[in-house]
Amino acid sequence: MPAADRPKIVLVAPPQSRRVRAYQTTLEALGLPSARVLAYTDLLNGRTHLSEHLREGDVLRYESPGEDWPTERALLALGFEQADEERAYLKTDALPAEADLGRLWSSRQWFLGLRAAFRQLDEQRLQAAPHRLMNASADILSMFDKADTSARLTAAGLKVPPNQRLLQDPDEVLLSPHARTFVKLSHGSGAAGAVALHVLRGRVAAQTTVQATVQMDGAKLYNSRRVRQLSSVAEVRALLAALIEQRAVVEDWLPKARWDGKSFDLRVVVIAGKAAQVLVRSSRGPFTNLHLGNERGDWDAVRGWLGQRWEEVRDSAQRAAACFAGALYCGVDVLILPTREHAILEVNAFGDYHRGVLVDGLDTYGMQVRALGLLDNRA
Repeated sequence: MPAADRPKIVLVAPPQSRRVRAYQTTLEALGLPSARVLAYTDLLNGRTHLSEHLREGDVLRYESPGEDWPTERALLALGFEQADEERAYLKTDALPAEADLGRLWSSRQWFLGLRAAFRQLDEQRLQAAPHRLMNASADILSMFDKADTSARLTAAGLKVPPNQRLLQDPDEVLLSPHARTFVKLSHGSGAAGAVALHVLRGRVAAQTTVQATVQMDGAKLYNSRRVRQLSSVAEVRALLAALIEQRAVVEDWLPKARWDGKSFDLRVVVIAGKAAQVLVRSSRGPFTNLHLGNERGDWDAVRGWLGQRWEEVRDSAQRAAACFAGALYCGVDVLILPTREHAILEVNAFGDYHRGVLVDGLDTYGMQVRALGLLDNRA
């Protein structure tokens, strides 16, 4: 097929994103044409339109809008204009022109903005030439809603952390005689706004990725790569109250299995219904996210330890992905208990950013391209 006639991948993304650079690198290595890159901000403010860039047979990918303040600011501004059908979670239109690095702006406001943005983009798609979509916006939004994801997984018969619910009041957990729980932002990712909490007879021990500064106009929250230890009931109560203002969930804390002296979980990337790649994330603390300085574990060794239980884990990851029928790919976070049983922690819409991990000579992006049949169009 002549190069000019080959279907292309079209990325909606912050143009300078490291994910965009990685995707382009993969396409180049496979001998495929570079992706067209369209900025969220340009599409949302009318500077361009999807119908101007999508040709028949092209593949559209909504990429992560993260790590880019102009994009985040646009989504927060759009979210401020939306009605929240549940309650008036913290909102603000006082957004600075320059990034306040690490600031955790209203999670709910950001989610409402993302939902409104996808409505605009999906309307633009309807005016474009026939094309394919990697992950449907409805599934991306569901994966960014921890309560909705948990409900889907539970309905599919999958084990999830017990007793997940919206947290309405810090004292729901702080006044318990004994509780081990995780508190998370409902629409957070990458352990942003996460608190691992142990309550025992009026005493608390908490670990969190959140740094808080209190000013005259209230608390400002910042995401940190340094996990903080908290033992003051008053300090934990204030932190939980600030997270509740952004919409937070609480769930029971399940113990993680340990390997080589560290606790671990698995990130299973499912592509076209099949578990394609597995990453072991190991940590000495409760948070295994790699950007917090944690390590990649030895998958071959862990798989050997799991034995035939790996087949159960693999099947659960694939069933979890199947709960999002409009998604070509997703990252499924699987907790392995000391008994070798498992539970699905989360499903990540943009959980396929695994650099340097190859299966059959392909990274996750290459596997997606193969699943789409685009490798057959290189000649």
